[in-house]
Amino acid sequence: MFVLASKTTRNFDQDAIPNVIKEAMSSELLVISTRHGGIPELIQDGINGYLFDKGKTDQIANRIIHLIDNDYLRATFSINGRPSIEQTTGKAE
Repeated sequence: MFVLASKTTRNFDQDAIPNVIKEAMSSELLVISTRHGGIPELIQDGINGYLFDKGKTDQIANRIIHLIDNDYLRATFSINGRPSIEQTTGKAE
């Protein structure tokens, strides 16, 4: 499981899609990240990972607990992540 909480900087700069998310998904790690920047373009909430709203630590905690308690969902998100990368980049990185 890989969790990335992303936020906008003071000058409003934000990552499009952080490379570390692409690397995690192509390694079949399930990803939980912020509904922020370009991240929702890659992570489909409830399909290949989970998204949470910026600053909502309760959402992060609830998603992690839900995944810890659900082996099937962890495996499904992990498996679904790699094809998402292959579709957007043409290959897994």
